Amino acid sequence: MLRNVLAGAAVCLLAVGAARVSVAAPVLQTVRIQTIATDDATPILYAQRAGLFAKAGLDVQIDKAGSGAAIAAAVLAGSFDIGLSNLVTLMSAHVRGVGFTLLAPAGTYYSKTPFSELVVAHDSTATSGKDLDGKTIATPALDSLSTLVISNWVDRHGGDSRTLKFVEIPISAAQAALELHRVDAALMNDTALATALASGNVRILAPAMDAVAPEFPYSGWFASSDWAAKHPDLVHAFARVVAESTAYTNAHHAETAPMLAAFTGQTLEVIEHANRPELGTVLRLSEIQPLIDLAAKYKLIAHPFPARELVDPNVARP
Repeated sequence: MLRNVLAGAAVCLLAVGAARVSVAAPVLQTVRIQTIATDDATPILYAQRAGLFAKAGLDVQIDKAGSGAAIAAAVLAGSFDIGLSNLVTLMSAHVRGVGFTLLAPAGTYYSKTPFSELVVAHDSTATSGKDLDGKTIATPALDSLSTLVISNWVDRHGGDSRTLKFVEIPISAAQAALELHRVDAALMNDTALATALASGNVRILAPAMDAVAPEFPYSGWFASSDWAAKHPDLVHAFARVVAESTAYTNAHHAETAPMLAAFTGQTLEVIEHANRPELGTVLRLSEIQPLIDLAAKYKLIAHPFPARELVDPNVARP
């Protein structure tokens, strides 16, 4: 009798053990991501915190870097799988034969909700592109998206971009440079723009990014072409989660402000008063092509190319 009881108990224990094995958590696939500490990173921060990546089978590890160029070098070297960079950097790499592939949009400009503006000192008399001919313009980096945007706006509004004198000044220092009349104009965005306008010492000259297109991505999540080709399932899962997370964070700026403040090191008050961008959810070739063509026109890249060459075919849309 005792033997039968013990035998039955053993069977029960084996059944429970088998059940436990059958419901064991799936093994997550590690994806190493490097990003700049900007609002563009908000969707991946939220997706990680909300468990969206884990639900999709991804163990995402997030690291910060100081620039898109540094991230591109790290991704190319294989230190990270996916990175964030501005599209001009990726376009430049592409025409030089460096294999990078866009997986998802990040920063996207919408003319209906401009977060970036071309600004001048409050006492400036400038009202058109022609008024900036021969003037000194602040830009965070030479041969960058900022120089492209400003040059294009000046040319489309009566001026001659060939006469502009660009000087490298961090966006955080552009307000002081304008107030001291060391520069005549600057392209400012996000928290720096909000702070400058609140001071009353700076005014908006124009939404210069409108001159590129009413809607276009200016930064994105990318991988090496080799990694993307070898991991199509991870590419699809990452792009799907980022799109879902972005749709949520675009509509919940107040909720995500503390998370962004902690990640960037900025104060919550500054984040809450910033004109935060609306990020993109779809990579449309028709929205990327104008930026490629302008980059070629202003010699930031050697020649134009079809946008489809830069975007993963599994996530690209017309």
